[in-house]
Amino acid sequence: MTDSLRGDQPFILFPALLLALVVFFNFTARIVFSPLLLTIEHELQLSHAQTGTFFLLITFGYTAAILLSGFLAARIHHRGVIIISIAAVGVALVLIAGSRSVTQIRVGLVVLGMSAGLYSPSGIAALTGAVSRRHWGKAMAIHDLGPNLAFIVAPAAATLFIGGPGWRALLMTVGTLCIATSGLFAMLSRMGRFPGQPPYLRNIRAILSQRVFWVVALYFAIAITGALGVFAVIPTYLVSERGMPHEYANLLVSASRLTVLPVIFLAGWLRDRLGERLLIGAVTLITGILTLLLGLAPDWLLPLVVILQPMVLASFFPAAFSAIASIGPPETRNVAVSLMTPGCYIVGGGVFPAVMGVLGDRGLFFVGFTLVGVIALASLVFLPLLTLPPVADQAA
Repeated sequence: MTDSLRGDQPFILFPALLLALVVFFNFTARIVFSPLLLTIEHELQLSHAQTGTFFLLITFGYTAAILLSGFLAARIHHRGVIIISIAAVGVALVLIAGSRSVTQIRVGLVVLGMSAGLYSPSGIAALTGAVSRRHWGKAMAIHDLGPNLAFIVAPAAATLFIGGPGWRALLMTVGTLCIATSGLFAMLSRMGRFPGQPPYLRNIRAILSQRVFWVVALYFAIAITGALGVFAVIPTYLVSERGMPHEYANLLVSASRLTVLPVIFLAGWLRDRLGERLLIGAVTLITGILTLLLGLAPDWLLPLVVILQPMVLASFFPAAFSAIASIGPPETRNVAVSLMTPGCYIVGGGVFPAVMGVLGDRGLFFVGFTLVGVIALASLVFLPLLTLPPVADQAA
């Protein structure tokens, strides 16, 4: 029996912190290419559209792995999947750093995505299995420190390495740290020492038949687009279409994530007090307006919008992952994550950057931001359909 089924237990900080470290390197490995795109374009003589497909390749690999991760978790338990995932991410980065052709880099990006994709179902299952449901908001908030710190560190590190050892050295460094993190988790944690469920047809049918699954998926896809997709292209947009210096654009994007950190803890607290639906609705409304302004705001207002948009959007994810984990019984929790995230990441982390690359070659980056903002605002008509168990209910 997992810990979340034991009723009202005190909140333990260590599991969330350790998984936050793992997901920090998982995210850093994927998003570090965003601030490096212009440098890679220059060295390899590529267009915006060609480098925009980098994220689509990562996402395709990510999707394939996340769909199949349940079979691996059933054999080696969630703990084993987490260890293998972050180690393989590190190996993939090291191989990309040593690549000498665009084809080799593209193959490496697919492998990177597959390695990273193994983590989410097992990571969420392990964390929610170690923490009582009434504390999921706080646990998810701490876990989300990982990706948000990655959003801060990646642009700053890219700026430092571009002016020094180069982008290949940065990938080599991050890859080595990923491998070290795998060893650290193996030594320090016993989390996730239970099997996952493979995505058998009966499990898939039980989850997909729930209306709430599709409502959560809609908001999650919009949030991934607003977070990961926007981050992937915003430095290129600020430089090539808005005329900002490269170094200033990377530092602005990095600084925009600093404001996220205190907001995450507030969001976790609000989720535990107010529930998922109210928080998801409020964040979607404000984020929709700010994403719209990324494309339409005048130059003098744009830096403020760049800072506020990720700050507000960060509040979404503690509630979103808690909502996903609430769909179905604990034994199929990893299946719910496996079914939810692939399509959302394909749209937000793959298709959106690729489309934005095509638009960017035509000087039309702003069109993509405007469209995402409009879709986010229109999605609020579905909010009344987002029905989940009360937070006070201890049955996970």
